[in-house]
Formats: sequence, structure tokens, C-alpha cells
Amino acid sequence: MVLAPSTTEATNRNVTIYVQASDKSGVAGITYLQGQYEKDNAIWSQAAAVTDHKITVSANTTLSIRAYDPYGNATVKHIMISNIDPNALEKPTVSKFTNKMTIVKGDALAGLTVHVKAAGKSYTTTANAKGAYSCKIDKQKAGNTIAVYVTDGQGRTSASVYTKVLRRGPNAPTLNAVSNKTSQLKGKLNDTNTTMVIYVGKTAYVPANGGKALYKASKGYDKNKKIKNAKAYKVVNGSYTMTVPTISAKTKVVAFSIDKRGRISLKASRKASSKAPNQPKVNSICDFEKYVSGSIPSGKKGCKVTAKSGKKKYTDEELRKIMSDCDTPVLVAADDKDRVLGYAFCIFQQHRDSHILTDIKTLYIDDLCVDEGQRGNGVGKVIYDAVVRLAKEQGCYNVTLNVWCCNEPAMAFYEKCGLKPQKVGMEIIL
Repeated sequence: MVLAPSTTEATNRNVTIYVQASDKSGVAGITYLQGQYEKDNAIWSQAAAVTDHKITVSANTTLSIRAYDPYGNATVKHIMISNIDPNALEKPTVSKFTNKMTIVKGDALAGLTVHVKAAGKSYTTTANAKGAYSCKIDKQKAGNTIAVYVTDGQGRTSASVYTKVLRRGPNAPTLNAVSNKTSQLKGKLNDTNTTMVIYVGKTAYVPANGGKALYKASKGYDKNKKIKNAKAYKVVNGSYTMTVPTISAKTKVVAFSIDKRGRISLKASRKASSKAPNQPKVNSICDFEKYVSGSIPSGKKGCKVTAKSGKKKYTDEELRKIMSDCDTPVLVAADDKDRVLGYAFCIFQQHRDSHILTDIKTLYIDDLCVDEGQRGNGVGKVIYDAVVRLAKEQGCYNVTLNVWCCNEPAMAFYEKCGLKPQKVGMEIIL
């Protein structure tokens, strides 16, 4: 025979004792008495029958329960109920909670104050008239324990109920503060074998090594976001660093991680603060242009823009030398009236007898410029394709160039041509 009370916690409600008996000969009946009696005591003739395999009591007591078979064989078990307390507060219930949630829900007596403890922080809310509660908490890691209890106006406190945070995908990463002087986004992954994706405005930045494919296959893919490879991405001891173009003030930055199954974490978001005027964007400039143009992202009216000019990149004598040097080819695009539409200055490079660099032949694009009136007409792509053909004809291993990270139109053009970052130049402004 097995006896099981509905609860062993302190309660101000009735307690139900569930009774289960079995015998090879069959069970003829089950009866019970208040008090402690052995199976052969004559008082069993006054016992009450157990119905539906349960007994309900409203006060603390000791019960004797007797089961017998058709042949008069019997067994008796005793159970003591001592947890009924009219002054006890009923403990609340708590629903399942996962690492993709931020709202703890459950039931409690109407009007009671509900206390939630998670990861060293405390939160409170109040159970509504229907006895339901909902409490917003910080993002939690899978495996964390959440404790919930209630208090009333008389200073009484219930026992706590506990629930483990279940895993339903990667844990949410953190994102450090962001300003318009930030180009390195940092935080903690809070997980292993995951990859970061960071939205900066309408652009999704991903690690260059497989990040784009993983993001596009994930449940968090947003087709309205333009995908770009981050300039650099690394994870050290659970902390990540993603290098992106300098962010403009008030730009929303959103970070989340993706696991190998394509599941995404909860998101961490920041809005870039303003620590200085936003970095201006400068359109590319050719030798024959007489002005500098660009924009200040989200810039306020009245910002002073300073442009510093210097000498030409090449003197006339240097140009004559370049034009006559086979190792510095110049490719020019012209229309049927021999008007220059754009050009590329290139340099053949080869590191011979180097102890650290591979001896390969490279065609370096020193300058690639298109007349402003011809931009958007495909002239730049024609010139670039011609450079690539020349490099192949001359047995080059690769084509390289340098581009300023602030020149987003140029970066977008070269990425569209198929160029990928080779190395990252870094600086600190003193």
C-alpha cells in the first residue's frame, strides 16, 4: 500500500492523501480511522471507507489506513499530517521559463506581492484579481535558477518555488556602450559555438568567415537588412570584438548570436550616443575635380566642415615617369570623342628574398577614379575588369588596393566587384 499527501509544504488549505493498494488475491476494501491503530484492533468495525483512492483532511491529524483482501488478510499503514497552518501563505506557482523569455508568469492569491529572484537580482509585481501575475526580469542564461515567493500586508511570507531556465537557443549576448566615436563593438557572448550578428541601422554586419551564410539560413534573417562582412571579428575568453565603420550618433545598434542549428538568441540593443560631431562622409575625388563633396550623417545644421587640400598626388615629372614605366601601368577609359571618363593607376609589386612575405606577383591599384558625371554608368566596373585582365595576362597572383573605411560608397563598389578585406589598418586619435 502506498500513501502520498498532496503537499508537504505549509498550507492553509485541505490536504488530500492519495491511497493505492494492490494484492495478488485482489483488494476487497480500504478503510481509515483517525488515530493510530493496528490491523487486528476491534475498532476497525467503525472505520470509514476510502472512496476514489483518496482521503481529504482539513486539520493536522494522524490516520490509520487498512487494506484487506477477500480472505480477511489485512495490512495497515499510518500517516501524520502536520503541515496545515491557517496562518500560512499559499506558495505561488511558476510557469516554465526559457533563455528566450524575459517575463516570469504564474498564479498566486489575488492581491499578494510576488517576489522574483534571478541571477542575484530581485523583482516584484502584484497578483491580479484573477490570481495571475506577470513579472519582467533581465535576460537569463540557460541553467539559472529562478525563485518565486509571495508576501501579504500582515508580514507573512510563503515558501519559495523554483524553476530552472530551460535552453531554447543561444544565451543572449551583452553589448557595451556605443557612441559616434565607436568603431569596435564589444560585449560578451555568454555561450559557446555561436556567431555574432550586429545590426547597425539598416546594415547587418557578420564575421567574414561563413557569417553571411549562417545568418541567411537562420531564423533571425531579415531580408530588409544589407549584409556586410565586418572589418574584423574575434572572440577571446567569451568576449567578442567586431570592427565596423564608425557609427553615427542616434543610430540603433542591435546584437544577437546564432548557433549551428540556426537558432538566435534574445537581442541586446543600444543607441549610439553623441561624443563629438558625426564623422563626415567624403565622396571620392579625381584630379580634375575642383570641389569636395560629401555629407554629415544625422548632422545638425551649422556644423563647420573643414577640408584640407595639399599638393597633387603626382607632380608632372612623376606622371611622365609613371607613363613611361612598364611596372606602373595606367588604364584609361574614354568615350568616342577621346574624353577621359576614368582611369586606374597600377603598380606591379613582388617581394623577392623576403623572410616573412611570400614571393608572389601582385598588381596594386594605386588609384581608380571615375568622372563624377559618369558615376553609376558602369565605367568603374569596366576599368576594374580591365585591371583584372591585365593582372592575369601578366601572371599576377592577386589584385590589391587600399580604401578608407569612411568611404562607404567605394567600399561597397569594391565588395560588389568581389574584393574582400585582406588586412585592417588601425589607429588611435591622440
